[in-house]
Amino acid sequence: MGLPYRIKMQVYYVYLLPFLLFRCSYPPINDYSFSETKELQSHSFSSYRIGYDYLIDKIDNYLIVVSFKNGDLISVYDADSQRLLMHGASNGEGENELLAPVALYVDKQERSFYIYDGMKQRQFKYDLGEIMKNGEIGTSVSIRLPSSGDFMNPVIPLGKGINLTMTYDKEGHFMFFDKEGEVVGKLGEFEKMDVRGDDIPDMIYGLIWKGKYAVNKSRKLVIKAYMDYSRISFFDMEANLLKDIWTGNKDMLTVEFDGQNVIKKGERKIHYGSVKVTDSFVYALYSGEGYDNDYSVFPGKEIHVFDYDGNRVSRYLLDKLVSDFCIDEEGNRIFGVNFTSDEEVIVFNL
Repeated sequence: MGLPYRIKMQVYYVYLLPFLLFRCSYPPINDYSFSETKELQSHSFSSYRIGYDYLIDKIDNYLIVVSFKNGDLISVYDADSQRLLMHGASNGEGENELLAPVALYVDKQERSFYIYDGMKQRQFKYDLGEIMKNGEIGTSVSIRLPSSGDFMNPVIPLGKGINLTMTYDKEGHFMFFDKEGEVVGKLGEFEKMDVRGDDIPDMIYGLIWKGKYAVNKSRKLVIKAYMDYSRISFFDMEANLLKDIWTGNKDMLTVEFDGQNVIKKGERKIHYGSVKVTDSFVYALYSGEGYDNDYSVFPGKEIHVFDYDGNRVSRYLLDKLVSDFCIDEEGNRIFGVNFTSDEEVIVFNL
């Protein structure tokens, strides 16, 4: 029997803010200070206003920007000239259209990017070389997702036809599936928490521990930044917790389940809203604000930087809000977008 309708709707409305957690097997790092704090000034650019810019990442010198609601949903910019090169992929149910693009993953080695459509329950692959050659944005591969009923986000291609996604399943934090959409394995159990009221169904237990994920395939690591806690976790590819970093107090929220909704009580605020990785560092967007907007994204004005030993390297203070960002280490820049405003693509010089 499927989940009740209101539970399904709750899961859908958090599509833009996924996820989960685990039992800690290593002692957390307790010193909350960063080695340096730096204020960053910005300027904006755009030659074509899409509106509702939601996701951003970078391949070579190209910026990929994904919008969520109106017009053409994918835009490609030249990062240096700040010029729009092309846009496409309109909102709709057609072959090359998107309904709800909720996650963006870039593979810089193969020069391609992937967009997970939460409504179509498919992952679409776009070859940047073909896009630039043909002058239009068209999908090259559509990847079927499992029909297991799990909440899935993001979806990461690991190679050899195997994909990794994260679910809310109590005993299946990481789920692996093949190119036919068949589940080949689930790993990892969520950290247990005392819950008042009814028992939370296993399928949505991970709503207790929502967060954002990034994957460093060369290091074989999954990084999670938590929405409700000042916490960053490092996992291996088998869902084992390797390191747990706190950047603030560790007070736990009270969790209740009324038979339909997971309810969190306490001094609740948004902590991390996005996380990105490079070969050298982990970057996490920090908000620190309350739940005071009507969207399921929460912009912030701080980016916290960690190395892979778990050290707090830098705290960047931004002069404008961003809801997603990407890092250009070679060009010493951060690019950002803000879904909750009319701000165009924003550039911060490091």
